[in-house]
Amino acid sequence: MTKKTTPQNVEESNVALFRAKWNLPQAADHCGMTKKEMKMTFREYLKYHPTTYSSIKEDQLSLF
Repeated sequence: MTKKTTPQNVEESNVALFRAKWNLPQAADHCGMTKKEMKMTFREYLKYHPTTYSSIKEDQLSLF
């Protein structure tokens, strides 16, 4: 049984990939896409969503 691709399913898959809760095959299966389609969709998602972490260099104190 194939799942229907809806905007809600795609958003759930992208958020789960972004937060590293799911891997690509799980996310693609959730929204009824192929892995290639999910990769392309996720790449677009990354373009418009900034990172949610800070690097160690930004958090360190500068002693100079």
